[in-house]
Amino acid sequence: MDIGDLRRLVGGVQDQNTKRILTDLVETMFGRGGVQWGAVDHQQRAKNFTGFYLEGTTSTTADAEFSIAHGLGAKPYVALQVLPLDSTGGQIVRLRTTRIADSQRVYLASPDTGKPITIYVE
Repeated sequence: MDIGDLRRLVGGVQDQNTKRILTDLVETMFGRGGVQWGAVDHQQRAKNFTGFYLEGTTSTTADAEFSIAHGLGAKPYVALQVLPLDSTGGQIVRLRTTRIADSQRVYLASPDTGKPITIYVE
């Protein structure tokens, strides 16, 4: 379903107040600005997504496990590495999971030592 389909669905609503609210909702989420990730900051919720950004640093020992508290209150099912563009020095590093994430933390390792990372988890 695309924005045109959503607009047609809302167009069929008879109650004008409900139609106005739904139109504003659809246009805000998918029209004018589209879906947005939002600003990157540690444990900051993404703008239109349910996940959070997390910042951490890889271990100073190659391939040693490190963990990052995520604050979701439930086990996340995906992590995407992101490269913030509002500062310099950011980089994408090699990451692997060492354990299944739990309701508190994600567990990672990297051969790249002492490197700052930013991930999005959901």
